[in-house]
Amino acid sequence: MMKRLPFLLAGAAVLCVLAGSILAERPRIYAIKDVRIVVAPGKVVAKGNVIIRDGLIEAAGANAAIPKDAVEIDGSGKTVYAGLIDAQTTIGLRRAAANANAGGGGRGGAAALLAAATPAAPTPGANHAIARIHPELDARSLLVPFEGEAPPAAAGGGRGGGGRGGAAAAPAAATTQSDSERYRAIGFTTVLVEPDSGIIKGESAVINLRDGVPVGDIIVKDHVFQHIQISAGGGFGGGGGGGGYPGSLMGIISSIRQAMLDTQRFHTWQQRYAANPTGLKRPEDSPSFEALVPVVTGAKEVMFDTEAAEDILAANRIANEFHLKAMMGADADTWELLDRVKATGRSLVLSAAMPDAPRVTDADDAAEADTRELRRFVNAPSTAKKLLDAKIPFVISSRGVRTPTDFPRNVRRMIDAGLPADEALAKVTTEPAKWLGVDKQMGTVEAGKVANLIVTDGDLFGANTHVVRVYVDGVEYIQAPPPPAGRGGQGGRGGAAPPAENQNLGGAK
Repeated sequence: MMKRLPFLLAGAAVLCVLAGSILAERPRIYAIKDVRIVVAPGKVVAKGNVIIRDGLIEAAGANAAIPKDAVEIDGSGKTVYAGLIDAQTTIGLRRAAANANAGGGGRGGAAALLAAATPAAPTPGANHAIARIHPELDARSLLVPFEGEAPPAAAGGGRGGGGRGGAAAAPAAATTQSDSERYRAIGFTTVLVEPDSGIIKGESAVINLRDGVPVGDIIVKDHVFQHIQISAGGGFGGGGGGGGYPGSLMGIISSIRQAMLDTQRFHTWQQRYAANPTGLKRPEDSPSFEALVPVVTGAKEVMFDTEAAEDILAANRIANEFHLKAMMGADADTWELLDRVKATGRSLVLSAAMPDAPRVTDADDAAEADTRELRRFVNAPSTAKKLLDAKIPFVISSRGVRTPTDFPRNVRRMIDAGLPADEALAKVTTEPAKWLGVDKQMGTVEAGKVANLIVTDGDLFGANTHVVRVYVDGVEYIQAPPPPAGRGGQGGRGGAAPPAENQNLGGAK
């Protein structure tokens, strides 16, 4: 008997491994039944079923049959939408690694000038002479798995809380939620992630907001756009993508133009050398210029990270000079130069950030209030409608909002100011999916597409609507219920999102 014990133990261990493997790979089959289905903006099935199998939408519609092996979920009174897509974020990045590439360290004024003139230890690798120009950087190499990461100081990683007209962004409240949880809680399932610092910042990637899996499993598409920061914030240590030299707007524009000119010369020399190297000096090895060659040849689109309308015009001059395919960032003040922005012919990524209300609590405050800031505050929600009426192509992004919970509230303000609800939905589903080249995979609730879905208890951007379930690659995340009225504010808009795998489905049977 003692001799047989090791064999029995070994056999038991094998069975445990096999059982664990079977559990890990078990099919994810859900049937959300009797639910309202928003197939696409303007296309609604009043009551139907949505079937999810192994990460894909197997069927969706009034007559979709419920498989016998599916976990049934009662969707009565609920609505299914395609998961939202954010076309500009910096979430999920390994912050220290990204900032190390920015150079400059955020020092200001004379300190920055002194630092620029002080010899430093050489940086390993074949880098650009200006540390903040690193087009070879790839967001894919900066991503970390979504599990247990600390959230950034400001959600969306960008423009600060309220845009140019508002106060500086307040630090995010202490929380144990990761970026992915906070974004799923308001309905996002997919985001574009760009490197978070520098002037010529590097290439972005489209990722799904799924927890507990390797980075390779969340990447939908990489090498999407090259990102270039232009900001009128200026000043050493301020604006322009992370601080450091150059910090003035003039310096930033000059460095971008010089990088493009150098890349054109580099590409010409490469072509000549490849055709016949005899008698020619070998071209230098430059990852930065190599990464910019597709940009100057029109093979890769640029997203200019612009904020003020004046920055859009400056970026457009660069794009025209070098014949770049480009789109621009935009903020709530873009209406101020609407005709000139329209004349550029560029598509925009509109930040959902809104300026804060100027303080006018008494007569003295009212007398000192800047009328331009008052005008910006009043007109900010109507910017989206003005862009729509001007036939300027745009999508809406969370970039620059203080916290993710501000996003649905601000989109609601846009709708209240005249943006049709179906247009608002398109700006965060079908249109960004097309811009990012993933529209055959996501953006609508149709059979064969990736099961990136959200279930709400009302119209998506309704004032009291909450996201109750989220599916990312068919993996279910049940959202925390909203807190009682008067305790915790907006409830499920920013509530915790506990993992749903292997837990009570609350309504499933």
